Amino acid sequence: MRAFVRALARPGAGLVGENIPNHWDCPWPEIEASIRDERLPGHELDGRPVARMEVYQDAFRRWGVAPGPKGDHLQALIWAARRGVLEKIGGFPIGANYGEAIAAEISVTKKVQSLGMRGVQVAWRPFRYIRNGIMCARPPAPCAGALAKPPA
Repeated sequence: MRAFVRALARPGAGLVGENIPNHWDCPWPEIEASIRDERLPGHELDGRPVARMEVYQDAFRRWGVAPGPKGDHLQALIWAARRGVLEKIGGFPIGANYGEAIAAEISVTKKVQSLGMRGVQVAWRPFRYIRNGIMCARPPAPCAGALAKPPA
């Protein structure tokens, strides 16, 4: 817990978590191209399966979230935030399915960024304190524009 509190004390930190996935720290068009052919359960609009990005963009519109130029976000395995930040962003959106849950995860970081704050990875190495077995087993390769090390 101490590491998360320290990370929240960094200038500009609004949200702290275990992982900013490198493969999402890219411009949206690059992300869309990289996941265009992926079909995941719970990625539907009006009952029909659609591309992942369609679900996320639809949720962003409905929730009034400005996605910004990139898809960088903190995964929702564990987060730390100050109460004032949570009040300003209106809490967390709740997805009705897997696709909306991913959109909700992204939306929280985007709302924090819209306040002029940033999402901060608690340690240089992802999952330093709380592990995610799926992501730790074989993390995806970063996109061309991704940073190898998150900013301090």
